[in-house]
Amino acid sequence: QRGRILRDKLKDVRLAAGDVLLLLVNDEVATALRGDERFVVLSEREDTRRTSGRALAAVLIMATVVLVSGLHWLPIPIAAISGAVAMAVAGCYGRKDLYQGIDWKIIVLLAAILPLGTAIETSGLSHTLVQAGIGLVGDHGPLAALLLVYLLTALLTELMGHNPSVVLMIGIAVTVAHTVGADPRPFVVAVAFAAATSFATPVGYPTNTMVYYAGGYRFMDFMKVGIPLIAIFCALSMYLIPLFWPLQP
Repeated sequence: QRGRILRDKLKDVRLAAGDVLLLLVNDEVATALRGDERFVVLSEREDTRRTSGRALAAVLIMATVVLVSGLHWLPIPIAAISGAVAMAVAGCYGRKDLYQGIDWKIIVLLAAILPLGTAIETSGLSHTLVQAGIGLVGDHGPLAALLLVYLLTALLTELMGHNPSVVLMIGIAVTVAHTVGADPRPFVVAVAFAAATSFATPVGYPTNTMVYYAGGYRFMDFMKVGIPLIAIFCALSMYLIPLFWPLQP
């Protein structure tokens, strides 16, 4: 109600225009709400219950995919795709579930951002960014360059999301590694880690955006909690990444 979450009992609350309710009701009540002009049904979740046989099949297939991937019998993408096909054959989901489960926004976003990443590399903009970053790093060595790549990726992730930032930063990270004479692998890992720490803005990750509106948070709430978390993850990454992926080839 006006950005506040009310904890009072519903019978004690006077509803006003614009209030948002999250209700758990049966089909009969849902039909009555849709027909009531005083309410607008924003979205509904379908009954996702399945038969016990299909549920058991889904659990077994999922466990098999994890086992096969963990034992390195198959690469993770092949095992995952095989598991999805097996679930379809077992009737765990249908064509409607398949289309609803695909995040088309991500696919369109990647299709739009990949040419942008190519343009940044071919136009020389990536080289300019690299040289500017190297100028900031100076003679402080590969670890400083690794920190620069991490922080730049984290910043881009908060502004444009993790998928586009990874696409843009992978080529830049490899170029920075070659410029300072370091192994590119820890720099690529740093990009992956930094892109996963999108805590400081509500637009860095879809889940952030979902809880931003549902929880009535402010933009500064994310920054207050997210920036210290990013600093902690950054410090841990700068310590652990060189241990598992040495900076020198």
